[in-house]
Amino acid sequence: MDCKTYVAGMPTLSVDDEWAHGNYVASLEDGKVVIYEKENGLKRTVAEISVGDEFKRVAFDGKTVYLCGDYCEALSLDGRVIWTSPVSFDDGEATPLGLEGGLLFVLNDDGVYALSSSNGSVVYKIDAKPDGAAYCGKKVALWKDDWVAVYDGKELLWNATADWAPLKVVFSDDCKYLFVGSGVTLYALGAATGKVVDHYTASNLVVPLVACRASDVYGILGIEIPPSSLKLATSDSLLDGISMLVVVYAFQPS
Repeated sequence: MDCKTYVAGMPTLSVDDEWAHGNYVASLEDGKVVIYEKENGLKRTVAEISVGDEFKRVAFDGKTVYLCGDYCEALSLDGRVIWTSPVSFDDGEATPLGLEGGLLFVLNDDGVYALSSSNGSVVYKIDAKPDGAAYCGKKVALWKDDWVAVYDGKELLWNATADWAPLKVVFSDDCKYLFVGSGVTLYALGAATGKVVDHYTASNLVVPLVACRASDVYGILGIEIPPSSLKLATSDSLLDGISMLVVVYAFQPS
């Protein structure tokens, strides 16, 4: 998977209710899903589907729209319901993580569900109570304020308990490394082992967003947040009123 494909298959970096796929973006807007095609800085509406207000998150693979809230549902571009998931999510905050190998990965308060993208059935579930999650292929990384764990499918590869307090965790696009933003430090870990292979200490809080390989070097796109600016955040959004620096880090395995 090249870097362009990897980024295109991820949720847009700043908006929870959008999902990018190639030149297309699926957006939840006022009870409907709008599919845009973006080209040369312009965007053209190619489909609109009325879905109601019960869904909070969207995913898109170019042909099918996946919606999650109290439950998940798959729709064709003409609005036909393909399937409705047999599981319900009590908090209504089920969040699609990614689409890979016929699976829709969904994060909820009680863990990560791997749903069949063709019929919505639960293929397997990772039981955990994480603050966040990332995925690459069939690897899933979960984290909380004092631990990080990586699963391959439903098999636990490793679980590291440490004073992490991760702000964000991302995989490299080849799934070989995991980058953990912890305070002012960016850690590079072997995704299969959890071993720390490198780290970088900045003067600001580090939040990695995307990590892609180019030849023998990995570029990690991230933001740095001056600690003092966190005092300006509002209760509505952590990022409101915060000054941020966009940074690209380089990591070269030894």
